[in-house]
Amino acid sequence: MSEMNGSAVKSAVPVSDGRQTPTSTSSSPTASFNDTSDTNGILQQQQQGSPPPSDAVIRTETAAPAPINFATIERGFYAENVAIESLVSFLSSPCAQVVNDLRTTFQSGKTKDVSFRIQQLKALQRMLKENEMKIVETVQKDLRKASLIFRQISFHNQLCQILPPIEKELQTNWHTTQVCYEARLIKLFSMHFFGESEEETKVIKNSLERNFKRISFHSSCRLIYFQPAMEIRGSEIDFCVNEIEVMLHNIHDWTKEKRVPKCMVTLFDKPSRRPEPYGVALVMGAWNYPVSLTFTPVTGAIAAGNCVVIKPSDVAPNTAQLFSELISKYLDSSCYKVVCGGVAETTDLLKQRFDYIFFTGGYRVGKIVREASNRHLTPCTLELGGKSPVYLDDSVNNMDIAVKRIIWGKLVNAGQSCIAPDYMLCTREVQDIFVNKARELIKEFFGNKPQESASFGRIINNSHFQRLTGLLHSGVVAVGGDVDPSDLYIAPTILVMQFGLLGQYVLLYKPG
Repeated sequence: MSEMNGSAVKSAVPVSDGRQTPTSTSSSPTASFNDTSDTNGILQQQQQGSPPPSDAVIRTETAAPAPINFATIERGFYAENVAIESLVSFLSSPCAQVVNDLRTTFQSGKTKDVSFRIQQLKALQRMLKENEMKIVETVQKDLRKASLIFRQISFHNQLCQILPPIEKELQTNWHTTQVCYEARLIKLFSMHFFGESEEETKVIKNSLERNFKRISFHSSCRLIYFQPAMEIRGSEIDFCVNEIEVMLHNIHDWTKEKRVPKCMVTLFDKPSRRPEPYGVALVMGAWNYPVSLTFTPVTGAIAAGNCVVIKPSDVAPNTAQLFSELISKYLDSSCYKVVCGGVAETTDLLKQRFDYIFFTGGYRVGKIVREASNRHLTPCTLELGGKSPVYLDDSVNNMDIAVKRIIWGKLVNAGQSCIAPDYMLCTREVQDIFVNKARELIKEFFGNKPQESASFGRIINNSHFQRLTGLLHSGVVAVGGDVDPSDLYIAPTILVMQFGLLGQYVLLYKPG
């Protein structure tokens, strides 16, 4: 207790000898709050060195305010502003509450346990497998992707000679594996897409065995060439399932502490490196591959021990809604949440303070995401695609294989792939050769009426359709050019022009 003279007391505190101060008093209390005589008696006892009564509480008149400590205010200014900013954002934004809940979970250390990460990865894999047909139907509703991966008739016939010839049986029993056929299938598949080089065949075989763990190569051939909706299965679901397998196979090695070389500063230490999760990550998916381009980075974020906000593209709303339901059912909802919505929800999300942002999409929105991350110095990854040009001249070893690769790469998913060949540069001599071979190959892939082919998809929406049809008249149409606005259909088309786009056109630029 501060030293007191006869003047006003500057601080009022409970006075006790160790016993608890009574919370109630009798009708004649020992020390009344307004009894100045008792207070003076206590002060006199203290001045004489005697301890005050143990059950006494001193209350005095309000003292003069202490001087303002500007140094303290200055030191706490930044922290106070951050707290106020967070509080205002929290009270006005549902997205802020989502991020705050996830941050609380992350700070508890729940996601740092490797066994927990493995459990969640397996749950995500189970979600994709158990809901395969539901995912296929939903993506089909949003994007109208091809029902079958297009196939060349001659190759289809060769496959039927090796596999059991009854296609009905292939469609119902595609998952059965016959190892004796596998070597022949690998050779046939490699020759079809990569030519007759034995070295290339060996590389493809090793790559398949190393990277694809869900299904054997024999099953893959059945899967790709005979199962309905296999463009969605192959490019979306199987892609993610395999990614999870890779994570599960390597997670213990990737997360363990590893020794690092010593330097002069650490000469007498035992330096090591241990990967740590960032914290709360935001993953923003794309519309053209709404499953794989969303859940591939989500898989990595889970394996690394982060909590994740998943923002599916609003251009594929049915798929986004489905994943909102499935994620809450299969994954830990305190660690992983889905936020659906359009521009307003995305804008609200980007105002929040994340520890990492992963965005897949276009250049224009990518700039907005980058600016938002810069405000909080948040590291981010922007996957914005590119032009992916192709150069073709008469020195190519096998023109048929080259044209086949270009046409397949461009027209899968109706040309709506950010890594598809966007335009092609060729010599004068090659242009006519390419156009003629491409015309034959398109007919081989999709028949005389591609619009009726189950192997050919559609443009995502009317906005993208209008953009592409506007470009259709910017060059000379060499192949295709037919459109149907009511069906969002644009025929496989080859234009002679100078710039690239995301759609079903193969562009030829002939140096002048």
